[in-house]
Amino acid sequence: MDNKPDDIRYKQRFQNFSRAYNRLKNSYKSIGNSEYTELELAGITKLFELTFELSWNLLRDYLDYSGVYIELITPRNIIKECANKGLFKVMQVDGNIYLNMLQERNVLSHQYDYTKFLDSLNNIKQLYLPELEKIYVYFLNKEFGNE
Repeated sequence: MDNKPDDIRYKQRFQNFSRAYNRLKNSYKSIGNSEYTELELAGITKLFELTFELSWNLLRDYLDYSGVYIELITPRNIIKECANKGLFKVMQVDGNIYLNMLQERNVLSHQYDYTKFLDSLNNIKQLYLPELEKIYVYFLNKEFGNE
């Protein structure tokens, strides 16, 4: 297959993931330790959901690019395949935390308890952002040839 680097789907997906990841990371920096407004809470929640969606789709595209066939495309199956193929190990991503991200994303879309929202925000900042950063750094190095 004669794909130019710019035509590789995972690299295109990485660009979108990169923007979402950086927005999510920067949203915590801009808010700091202040109280969250309802709008900030909703925004961070949606940024997390978007970033997670782009991350597992990035992983799916990369597995596909690497020749890994997955019959049923679901986030859970992509996560399992990344663990099985050793991709998480190479990226130093904790597969269990990544699986928890999927569960948190699902809960957030049906969560209306403010206290649980705050717990989720803490999980995103303390647990999930570091794992998303590992994915970001891994693909950033691939993008710019620093492997």
